[in-house]
Amino acid sequence: MAKPSKKMQNLQNFCKFCKNIGQKQKQFKKKAKPCKNLKKKWKISQSRQNFCRVAKKLQKLAKITIRKFNSKI
Repeated sequence: MAKPSKKMQNLQNFCKFCKNIGQKQKQFKKKAKPCKNLKKKWKISQSRQNFCRVAKKLQKLAKITIRKFNSKI
């Protein structure tokens, strides 16, 4: 199978990064009482998680297209 492109690797890294942030935010939210600043940060992390879902779908699509491409050669 073909090597994942630079873009795909970036997406994977971003996904890992986003998961870590999500977990840290959850731990932090349990410990601290949410203040305005935390709520802002939380909103940002939510949008990162949404981006993650999109990135994963893109990764799956890319894998499928690569397979189709390889089977044609």
